[in-house]
Order: sequence, then structure tokens, then C-alpha cells
Amino acid sequence: MTRGYHGGPDATVGESRCGTDTSATVTAADIEDAALTLTARVLLVAAAARTESRGCHTRSDHPEPRTEQRRSIGVRLGEDGRPQLLTDGWEEPTWSRTAVPTAAS
Repeated sequence: MTRGYHGGPDATVGESRCGTDTSATVTAADIEDAALTLTARVLLVAAAARTESRGCHTRSDHPEPRTEQRRSIGVRLGEDGRPQLLTDGWEEPTWSRTAVPTAAS
């Protein structure tokens, strides 16, 4: 099954709305692989920017936590499609542990 304009589980890349088909089929597994790969790349960029050890993020070259790095790290896709840090600095977290709903609430 292919997906053109109306959708479906598999997408045909290059199938335009006017019916041109380049016959390059993309499956749901292909999309999932791409999403997982992008997620891994984003995590690597953020982890490389953090010069400390905190929680399960440990670095042998920076074994201790650093108070000044208790911040969120923003990452976005650049024009080349690669993950890039949003700023040179650290941003205040936009979440807190008390704001996260639990199963009991």
C-alpha cells in the first residue's frame, strides 16, 4: 500500500499531488529508523555540550556535577538538517519535578 495525497501506512517519496511517481517507497520502519537516528544525534550534541557528570550522564573527563550546568540544553535542526545547540549559554529549565503529573493525580 502506498500513500499519496490522502495518507496510508507506507509513503511513496516523490509522488506529487499531480500523480508523478518516482517509486521510492518509504515504510513505517524507515520513518521510525530516521526518527530514532535523529533522536540519538540530538542527544549526542546535548551530551557533548554538558561538561559534567549528572545522574546517568557520566563523563570520565568531568566526573563531578557542576551547579552552573544544572540547566536545560536547547537543540534545534540547522539549515543543513543537523542538530545544533540553540544558544551558547544555558537556559533555565522550563519544567519542575513537582509539575509532572503522576498516575495517582
